[in-house]
Amino acid sequence: MKAIQDKMSLLIKLSNLSQCEINVLKVGSIISIINKIIISISSAVILINYINFFIKFLLIRIFKSVN
Repeated sequence: MKAIQDKMSLLIKLSNLSQCEINVLKVGSIISIINKIIISISSAVILINYINFFIKFLLIRIFKSVN
């Protein structure tokens, strides 16, 4: 009977541990999603900066050719 109780308590501990691991994985996946969003936003900002620079460059060339 004692051996059965020990096995049951071990199973309960293992199930709690696996639930803890599941929670860690959930937090890790949420952090990963947030990280991907931040990378996407920063990539968009860099792209906008390049487009802005290119437009300024073209406008300067156009105004220099007019003068």
